[in-house]
Amino acid sequence: MTRKRTHFWLAASALLVSCGILLHSRSSSQLLPIRLQNGVVVNVSLQLSPPVEAWESEGQNSYFGGGYRLSLEEQHEAAGSRMKVVLLRDDLQKFTLQDFQATWELTDPDLYAIWTYNHVPTQRQNFRALATESFGDLTTPNSGIPYVSAVSLEGKNLLALGILSQNRIINLQGHPLESGGYQISLDTRLPFETDRFEEVIYTDTTPQNWFSATRSYADWVDQERGYTPFPVVQACYHPMYDLW
Repeated sequence: MTRKRTHFWLAASALLVSCGILLHSRSSSQLLPIRLQNGVVVNVSLQLSPPVEAWESEGQNSYFGGGYRLSLEEQHEAAGSRMKVVLLRDDLQKFTLQDFQATWELTDPDLYAIWTYNHVPTQRQNFRALATESFGDLTTPNSGIPYVSAVSLEGKNLLALGILSQNRIINLQGHPLESGGYQISLDTRLPFETDRFEEVIYTDTTPQNWFSATRSYADWVDQERGYTPFPVVQACYHPMYDLW
């Protein structure tokens, strides 16, 4: 019995050490703080294989390191920002993207709640979480949208965030900070191999109601992807159409 317990604790200790190494490797990537033209700061980090020990700046929002080139090109319109992230190797060879993460911290005293597409209507609330609560969602190509809006008590948008890609599993989460602020992050941890990584980070601080802010994001994605909805045929307007 003693030998079995010894083997169990040795195995458990090895598992804990392995998990600790994995968690450390996930969290040790260098953060690149980018101040957007609308005043919002977004922290970007990338986990790569082959890895990058450190990024060095070679111009405004342009970096190099470990044989990679990283550019962060921003398009700014009013209170909206669209930052295009492009990553490739100098030798144009393939690499593995282990993790891509964007993080924001909101310190607006008017923050009341977080709204996402992913709230559960059966809970009889029109928000995902209050500013005093944490939340976490996995959005997939067929479930959820990688978008979140921080709103005031009146439902006014304070900070809307999202990404362009709708075809990957995205971890969307947020939690209150001891400093009184709120942190929101979007990241993907489903590794994939590529010779060129592109993503567009969406940020909007337009002080409009949450519905208009969300519609602006949806219209932007549709425009960028060239999506046109199917026309509504006249039969849909017949009094008894599909009434069962």
